[in-house]
Amino acid sequence: MAIYSSITLSLFLLSSFASAEFFAHPLRPDPAPMACGSSPDDATCPTCNAAPRDCHPRVRRSWSTLTVEEKEKFIRALKIIKNTPTPNGQQIYGMEFINYDEFILQHAAAVADPRGDQAHLDQHFSLFHRLLLLRFENTVLSVDPSLQGIPYWDLRDGVESVFGPGEVEFGSTTGTGPNHEVQDGAFAEGWSVSEYEHEMTLGARHLPDDFPLIFSTATGVRLLRSSDVPTNQFVRYPTCTDEVPGPLMYSAANFETCVSQKNFEDFYWCLESPTTNGAHELGHFWIGSADDDGKKFGFGCPDFAPPNLKLPGVRQGDYIDKLTSPNDPIFMLHHAFIDMLSFSFMRRNPDMADQYWGFKASATVASLPQTEGTFLNDMVSSQWPFLGVELLDNADAPSGELHYWEALCWVGPETAAYTYDAFQDANICQEPASADPSSEPVPDESTVLEPTETAVGDALRGAIGTTSSASTLLVSSWLVAMGAVLLGVVAI
Repeated sequence: MAIYSSITLSLFLLSSFASAEFFAHPLRPDPAPMACGSSPDDATCPTCNAAPRDCHPRVRRSWSTLTVEEKEKFIRALKIIKNTPTPNGQQIYGMEFINYDEFILQHAAAVADPRGDQAHLDQHFSLFHRLLLLRFENTVLSVDPSLQGIPYWDLRDGVESVFGPGEVEFGSTTGTGPNHEVQDGAFAEGWSVSEYEHEMTLGARHLPDDFPLIFSTATGVRLLRSSDVPTNQFVRYPTCTDEVPGPLMYSAANFETCVSQKNFEDFYWCLESPTTNGAHELGHFWIGSADDDGKKFGFGCPDFAPPNLKLPGVRQGDYIDKLTSPNDPIFMLHHAFIDMLSFSFMRRNPDMADQYWGFKASATVASLPQTEGTFLNDMVSSQWPFLGVELLDNADAPSGELHYWEALCWVGPETAAYTYDAFQDANICQEPASADPSSEPVPDESTVLEPTETAVGDALRGAIGTTSSASTLLVSSWLVAMGAVLLGVVAI
């Protein structure tokens, strides 16, 4: 990957502020990949046979609209998922239960794919995370079906709507511990960065032998993070300034700009653009940030740039560590909001459904290569695929490894099992389920049964066998650093 000079990239960033149409980015292919059926020579669009639902059995609701009791239920379910091994959880809650660390590993496997990042840096980001969220939601509802769906963090409600020290909040945005561990909020206890265990990767297909080596041993054991952070708690480092594009400045106008795009290419790059306060990438940068002893590398600091984050002694906050960013419990809520944005974009453009909203189907001779394995007819993250039999509730849906076009077809705004409370015209099938696991104690890491390799293997093989204007006020020194950030070397 070519490394641009900071000066060149700062000039690029300035030019991107001048144009809200193209959403320029150093990693954006130009010309863009081709959509299916865009000309007689292009790939034929697959036929989607998924019928629109009469109603959706699930609804994902904004965190800020939940009652305290509902928030407590979700937090409790999340801790159960984090602290219960998959075989034990499946014995208690059914086969849809998956331990949280397996979601982290599936995410890491996609990022570390030898062909290139199968989860980020282009349109495929939306669909990989859509399926990861659906798999996670299935697990959450196996623990507590009364939740109806996973919540989302609506960035338009501000950071105070989710972050804070309270018992139903996600902790301070800068960790208060000696290593900037998050020591307040709902996840001060019952949440830590786990050790790598091979048994958790048995759902994968073709992981390279050196896959475990991507994880850090800074604490003396191999933890599920790539950065050398000297604690097994999740960390959020300080920023130098909040006068930068990101969650603090996100607005309804930013939302409207992205969902008003006319094809997947423009929609995706809108999510990453500082001109729209980057609903996705800049959220990771601001929450996770980075640190060394001199605190020069935090988000908004003069030395904050991807190449510098790999220097000796520099530590990345968990939410900026691209491989394992789900270690921060805000991950699922943040990405559920991005998925709601994606659904909104698709709903605005129903006439593009037959062409899969312009999702890339074939590569072009572009200034930058396009990642192999991430086109419309490719399998989603084939090193660790998503299985239809595990994710989809429609009897006519595919049961094997899902491809991108199948994800768009069967997990779309009209066809998915879930919808969002933001869509007032969406028809919800049923009232919340009555099941309530409140009598079930939260498993503690020190007391849960350790699974045997055979038990894990049998369980997984069984499942597989069943087939704003404020943004422009950046100081010039920060523009230079941010230009390097947009290289995407650590784009989340």
